[in-house]
Amino acid sequence: MPCDYSKYPPNWKTEIRPFILERAGHRCEICGAENYKPHPITGSKVVLTIMHLNHDTTDNRMENLKAGCQRCHNRYDSEYRKAHAAETRTRNQADAEAATGQMSLLQEATMKKGFYGDECQHCGEAGIELRCSVCGEYACQACADSDDWMGRCSHDWTKAESRPLGKDPDKAMEEARERKMERQHAS
Repeated sequence: MPCDYSKYPPNWKTEIRPFILERAGHRCEICGAENYKPHPITGSKVVLTIMHLNHDTTDNRMENLKAGCQRCHNRYDSEYRKAHAAETRTRNQADAEAATGQMSLLQEATMKKGFYGDECQHCGEAGIELRCSVCGEYACQACADSDDWMGRCSHDWTKAESRPLGKDPDKAMEEARERKMERQHAS
């Protein structure tokens, strides 16, 4: 993946990167592969990269930086990338859809299911009050305030829409409570 140098300080290429490579002896600090030589395992040409050990590209303290071959750098970052890939895709899709004024079928389906007063998608209690503008999930205020949502999305909660056709939100809330009670009695 190409490096976006606009996210790095101006002295990245002239001071920081050369210092880290020199400190490492122009070798991968994990497997020992030498820069610009064939990799001892893969045989491909090694081009050393600089790893941010805490994955924060704005943290350029020397103790947070390590020289690594592409193989070791990718392995080091793989779990972090997996953990953040879904969130990044969702955010990028939402940005693209917002720019074009379109909405995915999944978002439309989610929107049709959740209106003010319906069951919370997290706890199942009646009382949706909020909708995430990023991923489209609905929640009651208590769940939106809880830490249980962390990691799934960096939620941007807004007031949920009222049911179409002018349905009274308080009536919708009462109907949702009744549906929940019926389900509890049935099981």
